Amino acid sequence: MPQTSHDEGDRQAYRYASLGMQFAGGTLLFAGLGFLLDRWLHILPALTVTGVLVGGGLSFYSIYRKVLADQAADKAAKDRTGR
Repeated sequence: MPQTSHDEGDRQAYRYASLGMQFAGGTLLFAGLGFLLDRWLHILPALTVTGVLVGGGLSFYSIYRKVLADQAADKAAKDRTGR
């Protein structure tokens, strides 16, 4: 059974929603690690802030690479089909 454009739209929506969750999860993970290190070393909030910045930056870079790969795949598919 051929897929409808509605199914493709849902798939893309879930894919991009998961990227948002990845960004939040990565940022929270690094912030949490920074907080734990801060408590262990008694230097609050230096490493928590650093963790937020590093986690947000790495998450953004990862998402950026995935979006570029998706765009390249979409362009290649359009070139193959001639649309």
